[in-house]
Amino acid sequence: MTGFEVYSKYRRTGGSNQIIFQKNYANEVLFALWNEVCDNEKCITDIDFILYIKEMIENVRYYRKIDESKVYVFDAYIFICALYSCMMLRRYSDSVINEDNLPYLFKPMQLNNENCTNFLNKTLENIKKIESLENVIVDEYLSTKSEIVHMRKTQLFSNGSNSVSLMRKDESPETNIDKVGARASLTSKSSIGYSEEQDTNIKARRENNKKLVEKWHSQVEDISTTLKCMQPDVSKMLENIMGFSDKVTEKYVLQFARMQIELYDFIHDNYQYHYKNSGLSKNQDYINAVANYEEFLYSILDSLAVFGVEEISSCEGDHFDGRIHEAESSDFSSRNAIIKKSIRSGFKYMDVIIQKEKVVLWR
Repeated sequence: MTGFEVYSKYRRTGGSNQIIFQKNYANEVLFALWNEVCDNEKCITDIDFILYIKEMIENVRYYRKIDESKVYVFDAYIFICALYSCMMLRRYSDSVINEDNLPYLFKPMQLNNENCTNFLNKTLENIKKIESLENVIVDEYLSTKSEIVHMRKTQLFSNGSNSVSLMRKDESPETNIDKVGARASLTSKSSIGYSEEQDTNIKARRENNKKLVEKWHSQVEDISTTLKCMQPDVSKMLENIMGFSDKVTEKYVLQFARMQIELYDFIHDNYQYHYKNSGLSKNQDYINAVANYEEFLYSILDSLAVFGVEEISSCEGDHFDGRIHEAESSDFSSRNAIIKKSIRSGFKYMDVIIQKEKVVLWR
């Protein structure tokens, strides 16, 4: 049975008054939705439960009418939040639905139009994140991991071995050659062919990612402001729900971020080692492979920015800050220390420093 079919079965009966049964019903719906997500032959946009929610949102947008004939607004919000949490976790979990919300599932709630609209807006945001997670992050993460395994197996960078190109299937050797000349080194200004144009490209990418991070946190703030304007009883209930949702989101964002950063560091270390060598070798296969390292790194940075994780990257002349920076040497005065160059990016999520930026200081 599909997630919508399971949901409809329990919706017809109004669920149960006993929490233990409600929990089983809710997790059965979530598990069915999760199986649909994991179905290689089905896209998230084809899942009935999500399609009906989108139809409901469209009706509100164009006809100012809330139609709960197929899915209740509150149920849509809870199950989409839970599905998003499972996707962040990369596995199904029966503990992502707060037990405080269980009594309200599978039955209509007396919400006014404004409250329904707020729930639907948040639900739509989570659907977009789910689609982004499926179409961008998961695919890139798996393909990146696959490429690294392939490099290890073929011993791409072993001394004296034949080099193997890591070009994408849809790219020609000429395309990759152009990328080496057009893209910049990520975190350190190498002495090999670093140009003002490359510097501009990096600044533009970082500025775009900064806007993505600001958009993420702005949406969270807007929801909090909206809750404060609601009627006290409804506001309190929604705040509890949203508070739990925010905690779950932060937990899985940080877990996801640490996984991505670990992968980033691994690729970055290899990239830094082989970047100079590839330029000196004049071996085109070698150069192509190193260019793909850079593409992987940019993809990870962009994916992290979508979920509000900000890159910490300093410029030459910036002051050293021990809260976000880590120096190679410990023999310096932090008060007067000036950064010479960045060796590896750091990352933060809101006020949480996930990884400090590694820097070299002027002596």
